[in-house]
Amino acid sequence: MKVYKISLWKFIKPSINIIFLLIFFICLMGILMLGLFYKDGYIPPFLVVLTIIWVLLFSVPNLVLHINYYKEDSKKELSIDFNKEVVKISRDEKEYIFLFKDIVKVVRIGMSPSKFNGFTSIAAWRYFYYYRIELRDKNSVYLTRFLVQNLEKVIPDLPIEYLQQKYPIVKDI
Repeated sequence: MKVYKISLWKFIKPSINIIFLLIFFICLMGILMLGLFYKDGYIPPFLVVLTIIWVLLFSVPNLVLHINYYKEDSKKELSIDFNKEVVKISRDEKEYIFLFKDIVKVVRIGMSPSKFNGFTSIAAWRYFYYYRIELRDKNSVYLTRFLVQNLEKVIPDLPIEYLQQKYPIVKDI
């Protein structure tokens, strides 16, 4: 039985590029402002405002996605038993159990749903995606990339459909 939980690395990984970019940008702007301050004793207010705007433009969308995904998968545990072909999702002592054969389809929703379709993006949230597992009883189960990153590889026989969404927030709940 394979068990999946949110880990710190899974939580940070989709935003690692943005974190490094923000650190670089803040250091660069800090050096520029420090140089201006030592040269003239004055930092132009537009430079401070520009720095704040850029930091907000880069960090707020990622922060919203992180909160949304964490809220969806916090305290959730996914257990897959390949011998019995059973999937168990537990959260706060509640369990939802279904069989592989009960899965109608899995929809992977994200900015670039497949690396083979030639679509790439420079959006800060391009590495965020989530899975909607549709079952025979018309229920849907949502799993974000924080919990399981490649469900297609974990259970290769699933009928997977890819859906592009410009800002992949879990909103169907």
